[in-house]
Amino acid sequence: MKVSNLVMYLRALRPALEASGVNEKIRKDLDDTCGCLQSFGELPIVQFAAFLERAEHYQRTGEVPVVVATAKPARAPAAKKAKAEVVPIETVGEELKAFSERIGQGDESITYDLIDLEVAKLKTRKLAELDMVFAALGMTKQAKGTKDAKLKAIAEKLNSRKKNVQRTAF
Repeated sequence: MKVSNLVMYLRALRPALEASGVNEKIRKDLDDTCGCLQSFGELPIVQFAAFLERAEHYQRTGEVPVVVATAKPARAPAAKKAKAEVVPIETVGEELKAFSERIGQGDESITYDLIDLEVAKLKTRKLAELDMVFAALGMTKQAKGTKDAKLKAIAEKLNSRKKNVQRTAF
């Protein structure tokens, strides 16, 4: 099971909550939680749980736990999947802009790992599409050259924003 399946189950709770008269704050919290989990959609639930354990350990101790890689057992060949629907780059830019705004508002659920995951989603995009993402983020100075350079610039912009918010928090 993947995190995206978990999100689907959580979203299915919303109509039942509305019907039972649960207040809007609880329904909004559920929607916000689903939105945060969406970034981890392709991650198997077991790996996501391990990630949460490492995050909790870090929060409790301030130490980053070392993860020892283990050999994966051989897998049976996967069945051919239907081609994934491509999200228009304009939508991706808008979502990343909203993500950046959440960072700027001090949303503590956004970690540096989550920022890395969001930027990694852009790796499948074309070089020219990344320019549209730059524009959506209000980045006037565009990185020259390779896709990796542009992805690095986007990551630096988001990480810098998070650092600035953390620095000014009292």
